[in-house]
Amino acid sequence: DSRQGRSDRHRALGAEAMAIVRRIGEPEEVVMAQVVEAMLAWSVFDLDEAEQMATDVWAESIERDRPEHAAAGSWLLAHCALFRENGARAVQHLESCLSELAGSDPRTRPFLPVVTPCLQLVPVAGRSVPFFEETMLLGRRVGVSQATGYALSAIGYANRLSGDQEAAISSVTEAVDLFADLGDDLARAQALHQAGCIHRDSGNYRAATGSLSLAAELRIGLGDRRGELLTEINVALLHAMAGDIDHGLDSARRSLSGFEAAGDQVGIGATLTVLGAIELLSGEIRAAREMYRRATERLIPWPRFAGWLRLVAAELSVELADQRRAAREIAAAGAVFDRAECVIAGRRLAALRDRESGANTRGASSR
Repeated sequence: DSRQGRSDRHRALGAEAMAIVRRIGEPEEVVMAQVVEAMLAWSVFDLDEAEQMATDVWAESIERDRPEHAAAGSWLLAHCALFRENGARAVQHLESCLSELAGSDPRTRPFLPVVTPCLQLVPVAGRSVPFFEETMLLGRRVGVSQATGYALSAIGYANRLSGDQEAAISSVTEAVDLFADLGDDLARAQALHQAGCIHRDSGNYRAATGSLSLAAELRIGLGDRRGELLTEINVALLHAMAGDIDHGLDSARRSLSGFEAAGDQVGIGATLTVLGAIELLSGEIRAAREMYRRATERLIPWPRFAGWLRLVAAELSVELADQRRAAREIAAAGAVFDRAECVIAGRRLAALRDRESGANTRGASSR
């Protein structure tokens, strides 16, 4: 459902599962259902509800002396903070998660749902634009040791939000090493992929190529076709950022065909954001806006993703002196971000509104 754009089913499925488990499940199964329900609320950007659910899980788990379940609550709270683009708050929750994991029995059954913020902001042609780096819902539930690696990896996402690329690569490299020690190639491929993207965005193209190549090799060996395609679109952006626009376009178009063949609507939208970024690198502002428009059509079911694409379309419309289109996109982005208190999106939306207000004032004065 998620990958085909049917996110409207998430909340109903989570509630139905919760109702079933409350009737027939053991107490531990009820906690796990609560965690999943909170995760599904988070996935569709219902952040206030997700945070309340996660806080309830955390508090109940502390009271019952179940640190591993408390770690799951902290993990979900951290991802809500990542969606709100508050890197410092996310780090606080993730450090709590790591502390709770350290106090957990390593033999406990898997309890932590593996998720990522998915959408990252990358530097392209003097701008910071949204880019789909990874799968959001990875379909894994892991125990204490692997959860520790994923928490370290998530700290990398939080550090990137705060602009600390050095701390980000340090945390993610630690995760890579931990997953290697555990023999978890699926997780190691993800962390290597993340490390490659950090290196790319820092301008370290050689290190980026090494990490992304190894991630692709692991994903191909594991038969992780979606992961392979996601690494390929990130490599496409790497080629373009390093100056080889044609190579980047070829790689992105090949990935687009792969996602289309799989019917993966989110993957198609993700690839269109890559093509938009490459158009920006080529100086084609209008073509980039068109790619973001097409991506938005695929990603409308995902409010945060569609909101960011609308926001960038508004910024590009201002550059193109298309005030009418800018006003429409500002309104659409505001409908998403005004209620979510997203730090970076909120700041950029406010700047657009100030500019729009100034333009209207100047127009009224001239009349």
